[in-house]
Amino acid sequence: MCAVVTEKYIDPFTDFGFKWIFGTEENKSLLISFLNDLLELDEKIVDFSFDDLRLLENKKKISTTKDEKTYLTKVQLCDMDTKELFYDKMTYYYIEMPKFKKVEKELSSHLEKWLFYLKNLEKLDDIPKTFKDDEVLENAFDVAEFLKLDKERKFAYQQDLKARLDYKNSIDYAKELAGKEGLEKGLEQGIEQGIEQGIEQEKKNSEKQLKNEKINIAKISLEQGLDIKTISLITGLMVKDIEKI
Repeated sequence: MCAVVTEKYIDPFTDFGFKWIFGTEENKSLLISFLNDLLELDEKIVDFSFDDLRLLENKKKISTTKDEKTYLTKVQLCDMDTKELFYDKMTYYYIEMPKFKKVEKELSSHLEKWLFYLKNLEKLDDIPKTFKDDEVLENAFDVAEFLKLDKERKFAYQQDLKARLDYKNSIDYAKELAGKEGLEKGLEQGIEQGIEQGIEQEKKNSEKQLKNEKINIAKISLEQGLDIKTISLITGLMVKDIEKI
């Protein structure tokens, strides 16, 4: 059973959406633009090979900064005693999307346009006025139109979206259940512990369920004759794992 898609654009925070927009050879120019805006290198990225690039999962959680307005954090290694920079060739960039709250008229850079695109894409019905005449971003919207995907990619997105929605529903149910258990104890600590334990247990169950769903999707896709690389894009599974199915 597939999720019904009613939005014009795909959700870039699904595994499929993120990898389709930024992780495919045909859309490589979009990733180059985004990275050049984000990294602000003296020498701009002109080209790269996906074989040499490891794309970060967009679901990874990190500890958020205390400043509620700081949506971009740059981190480098330093000597804890001297506080001197230890290695200047490696920098971690953390983007906390919930903290990015700018509306269209407040966007002041190309990077902010990218972040607005990512955060609001699924809710938009058309390209915002300030994005028009920007060839790269217009292409990014064009790439993300659900109806412009081929049949296989539509199926892949619907399966991925269903898995994400199922996962979210499981977590929401765990929070609700754990909160009720904590309230019955009448202790604030009980609420916090109940929520944490409930979320953790449900998360484990959901992750296991999600993995099984991805394996099932891979099996169906193999039966339909899809090639292994496409199935890897659809499910997020490693090629070597798909070959074992």
